Amino acid sequence: NILGKEGIGINDNFFDLGGHSLKATRLVSQIHRVFEVKVSLRDLFNHMVLEDQSRLIVNAVKTAYHTIPEVAASPDYPLSLSQRRLWILSQLSEANVAYNIPEIYEFRGELDVALLSSSLSRLISRHEVLRTVFKENGSGDVRQYILSPEELGFRIEELDLRGDEDGEDNLKGQVREFVNESFDLAEGPLLRALLCRLSEDRWVFAYVMHHIISDGWSMEVLIGEVLGYY
Repeated sequence: NILGKEGIGINDNFFDLGGHSLKATRLVSQIHRVFEVKVSLRDLFNHMVLEDQSRLIVNAVKTAYHTIPEVAASPDYPLSLSQRRLWILSQLSEANVAYNIPEIYEFRGELDVALLSSSLSRLISRHEVLRTVFKENGSGDVRQYILSPEELGFRIEELDLRGDEDGEDNLKGQVREFVNESFDLAEGPLLRALLCRLSEDRWVFAYVMHHIISDGWSMEVLIGEVLGYY
């Protein structure tokens, strides 16, 4: 399931079949959930073959798996350790765009812009982290605040380059500027989207998020949900 492959044998190597650190992290979680055994990423890197992993699981000490509990509604929430580290680093001027995570896609054919916008709005309504900002409270402690979709004010930026002789070059410049624009963690939104139209049936869709609310794996999940809604 994690590798998306069939017919895996006991002598196959996880990393030779397309595994990487993000997929290994998912594998650690699945092993814990299914077998109630905790293994570390280091263990997986030292036991890359399926048969070796099975021995690792058999010989490991059982540890009950517990799902993450839902947090009660609150006006604000504490930051995780990783979020606090990213918030501090983002206060440095030389690092304020270092944690922008961009994705760029090319669409061919007819595109319903209103429907794409609606799909993104549904995504943002569903995932609270996409409506989260980070700012100090009255005591000077940085906290997470979840905005309503209306407060967030998200919209897709649109750019029409049809008929532009230098459209390709202008597109590269516009997208480069778009993905390298810094985020205001206190104001948000910490997700931006840009839709560029190059011809009647060719579009480039770019979106960028701050690493404090996302990671590389989440980016793939989110675009999958947007296209599913569409």
